[in-house]
Amino acid sequence: FVLAAKFFTRRSLNVEVVVKTFRPLWRTRGSFEVSDGGDNILLLAFEMDVDAEKVMQGAPWAFDRHLVVFQRYNGVVPIQDLCFYKTVFWIQLHNLPFSLLTIDAALSIGETIGTITKPKDFSEMKGGSFIRVRVEVDISKPLCRG
Repeated sequence: FVLAAKFFTRRSLNVEVVVKTFRPLWRTRGSFEVSDGGDNILLLAFEMDVDAEKVMQGAPWAFDRHLVVFQRYNGVVPIQDLCFYKTVFWIQLHNLPFSLLTIDAALSIGETIGTITKPKDFSEMKGGSFIRVRVEVDISKPLCRG
């Protein structure tokens, strides 16, 4: 149960600091080991798949105010060939008419941004005066405004 993590920062990483930062945030059931993959990529080996899945479901993550993109790693592809160009964000949709504050409308609008990740519990999408949707975004492209 290995995840590869790309840290989008120009600073060099201190593996011990990364572990000390994320261990209390993730509160994993089992332990995990971290190894340096070079080029600000770390490999995280989890004892349990539920812990790796919990980290993936908690995305997006940041370290030192910089984005960290995770992906599952099977050990076959060389680390330097991994592509970290997509991650999942919660997108908030504001100023919609009351009639469009629905899950179907949020999913439809979200599909125009990227690939939708449907939550297990759709109540996570409701936010009072807005609605939100979980969308996989291509981070190699600039965000469009508006």
